[in-house]
Amino acid sequence: MNIRRNRKWLLVSSMLVVIAPFSLWALGPDDETSMSEFSVNDLKWMTGTWHGEIFGGTIVERWFAPSGGAMLGTSQMGTDRSRTTYELLLIEEKGGAPTMFLRHFKQYLTTQETAAMEFRLTQLDGKKAVFETSDTSHTFTRITYELEGKTLVVLLEGQKGEKPLKIESRMNRKPSKKR
Repeated sequence: MNIRRNRKWLLVSSMLVVIAPFSLWALGPDDETSMSEFSVNDLKWMTGTWHGEIFGGTIVERWFAPSGGAMLGTSQMGTDRSRTTYELLLIEEKGGAPTMFLRHFKQYLTTQETAAMEFRLTQLDGKKAVFETSDTSHTFTRITYELEGKTLVVLLEGQKGEKPLKIESRMNRKPSKKR
C-alpha cells in the first residue's frame, strides 16, 4: 500500500513540476499596471528623414519603420566633422512599455556616455509621444516627439543647474528622391 501511495505522489508531483511553469506563463504578470497599452508600432508616424536645427546648428534625424518589435533611429547634429555629434536611437519594449535607448558619439565613434540612456514612453496621444527617465544624471529627462502637420517637433526638457531647460527642434521631412 505504501508503494502505491508513493507512486501516486511521485506521479502527481512530476506533473506539477512540468505543468506549473506553463500555468504561471499563461497567467502573466501579477501587476497588470506594468503592462503598457502602447506598442512600438504606434510610433510609425515618426518614420522618415527629418531636417532642422538644434543647438544653433543643423540636425538630420532618420527613423526607420518599426520591424520585429523595434524602431531604429539615427541623428547627426552639426556639419563640422570634428564637432559633429552622432546619435544612435532604438525604441523597443522593456518592462512592458516601449523604451527609447540612445547614445551619443563624437568623431571616430568616441562615445559620450558610459551606458545607453533610457527613456520610457509614458504618454501617447495620436501623433504625440512623451518619453521620460528618472535618471537625473543627464541634462534632459523628458523628450517629446509631436507631428504637427508635416513638421516633426522634438522638445527636450530637463535641468541645467537649478534652472529648467527646454530646447525645441522643428524638423521637416526630406522628400524622397525619385529614381
